[in-house]
Amino acid sequence: MVPERAGAAPHSGEPKMAACGLTHTGRRARNEDCYLIRADLGLVIVADGFSGAAGGDIAARRAVDEIAGCFGALEEQTLPHFEAHELADGFAVATMRFAIEHAHRRVRHHAQRTGPLGMTTAVGVLFMAGSRMIIGHAGSVRVYRLRAETLEELTKGERRPGPFARTLGSACGAVQPAICTDVWRPRDCYLLCTSGLHRVLADEQIRLTLATRGSVEESAAALVGRALHAGAADNMTAVLAQPRVRLEQNLAVASPDPRGA
Repeated sequence: MVPERAGAAPHSGEPKMAACGLTHTGRRARNEDCYLIRADLGLVIVADGFSGAAGGDIAARRAVDEIAGCFGALEEQTLPHFEAHELADGFAVATMRFAIEHAHRRVRHHAQRTGPLGMTTAVGVLFMAGSRMIIGHAGSVRVYRLRAETLEELTKGERRPGPFARTLGSACGAVQPAICTDVWRPRDCYLLCTSGLHRVLADEQIRLTLATRGSVEESAAALVGRALHAGAADNMTAVLAQPRVRLEQNLAVASPDPRGA
């Protein structure tokens, strides 16, 4: 089956990142993965609907739409301030937490009202707030960062046990999204991927693929192609995002601090 390129939403502002996503059904009958890219907001969302639950594709799409709606509501009122105020980190983290918790409630409500019961989805979100990336996730979607030739999974220490639901829409109760922040650097590349990809490709295989990458488009295609070649059967999605560095940011990085002279 031909890989799908979808999920890039129309935008009106200057892109904050170069991003590209690619999704593939694998050997499944339908694709229950879903993703969205809003380069103007610096926002990427990836959802992995559970294939064992009826309506996993519906849960994934609903979660993506609800989370995107929460961040989209900030576009006119708050986002311009993220460029100038590092104190906005706290607000961005709070928005991330609210968006994922809100999506969980909406997916549960939709399942209870219309069925099918048991629809659930994992989700991973990347949001660029000034000099930081805010990363939120619940479930099996992973977020990696490639810096120089070093790959780090930013969600590795954030898969937490306990009484909370691990996926959006679960009837187990409230979801507790794991959230972290990362100070990005020029040429950093972030990968969000579903379990259909990271369960087939080891971290070192992912690192080697990204380290020899060209564009984000080429990287996404290379990852999905490598997973398919390895015999991946499940739906898989890979979304790559690279911050765009404006001229003044380049100068700030390149110029030494006069106080350190």
